[in-house]
Amino acid sequence: MNGRQAFRVVGGTRVRRGTTLAIGLGLLGALAGCGDAGGVRSDASRSAEATATAATATSTPTNGTVATKVAEGGLVDGKHFGYIRAFTTGDGTRTMAFDQATWLTGDEATAAARAAGDIGPDEPVPNDYYVTNPDTATVTLPVDPDVTVTRVDCDSGCTGNAPGRIEDLVASFGHEDESTLETPYRGARSQYWVTTAAGVVTHIDEQYVP
Repeated sequence: MNGRQAFRVVGGTRVRRGTTLAIGLGLLGALAGCGDAGGVRSDASRSAEATATAATATSTPTNGTVATKVAEGGLVDGKHFGYIRAFTTGDGTRTMAFDQATWLTGDEATAAARAAGDIGPDEPVPNDYYVTNPDTATVTLPVDPDVTVTRVDCDSGCTGNAPGRIEDLVASFGHEDESTLETPYRGARSQYWVTTAAGVVTHIDEQYVP
């Protein structure tokens, strides 16, 4: 975000070297203060132009989440990792365009990164995480008016689960280039966990990457 993130391309995949708040592109050099050696992310995870699709795509359940996009254009109820590409508000309702991805850690992350050729056969994955996003299509999800929002707070050490407000999160979209270490919200540049119940988003939690 502040030009301090570095990437290298390996086998058509962009490999990030620079701390990120898992929020799409991570937390600018902010996370330099928290450690500036980011994880690895596929090129597809960077696409913000994807549009909704009716196709069904299911990835391997990992780390407690099942990445399943359903044909109806929604998600199975539960907690899902990915990217919020945009919010739309009107007529007293709010929806989000959500691009689901898969968050891997530990041995799963290392194995996936090696299989993709992003790291060598004897290398561990940087920062112990790896994000895959082969299907960058978005699904449109209604957002509960009383949705619970948590964010990453870097005022004193970059920690997650700080209380947030949906209005402020929505307002941050479109202003990502203005983000700094002290910025409380990072819009589409971040990565999030979205929880749905009865097809409605009830929780939005920004992901922190050490």
